[in-house]
Amino acid sequence: MTTTKRGMPEADRFWSYVDRSAGNSACWPWTGAVCKDGYGKFWMNDGSRNGRTIRSHRYAIGALHLGDVKNNVAKHSCDNPVCCNPQHISLGTQAENQKDKVVRGNSLIGDRHHSAKLTNGQAYEIKQAAKRGDRLSVVATKFGISMSHAWLVINRTWKFLDQGAETQ
Repeated sequence: MTTTKRGMPEADRFWSYVDRSAGNSACWPWTGAVCKDGYGKFWMNDGSRNGRTIRSHRYAIGALHLGDVKNNVAKHSCDNPVCCNPQHISLGTQAENQKDKVVRGNSLIGDRHHSAKLTNGQAYEIKQAAKRGDRLSVVATKFGISMSHAWLVINRTWKFLDQGAETQ
């Protein structure tokens, strides 16, 4: 006989998709549906006719009523997008979440970004050439980029290279 989760209370249905077998301090992975970006998703009844989906870690922290989930982000301290352990999740602002990503080396900066046209080393060389006074047109031609792209590398983007580090 197959059992269905349809008749279960929402919170019980949610926790039935969370593997808590590793213990209280370990990650509790979401075993249900997952979004393209790797985060768990859970269908909940929000009072409307159709309901809605919510990220599983947001539901986990919201279910415990630990604060205003609607106006905050749920931040993972474990960097595991499917983790639903409330001990690994805290509420904060988007700015705090982005800062945490940079500190832990998880942000898509430099050549880690999916649309980067240059390596960190090339961007560092461009910045060094500008410091030496090389002409923008010469630098752009050398690296096969437009002058506006070279200007952006020097003045706006790749700021983490300004500390002198070639890679990060």
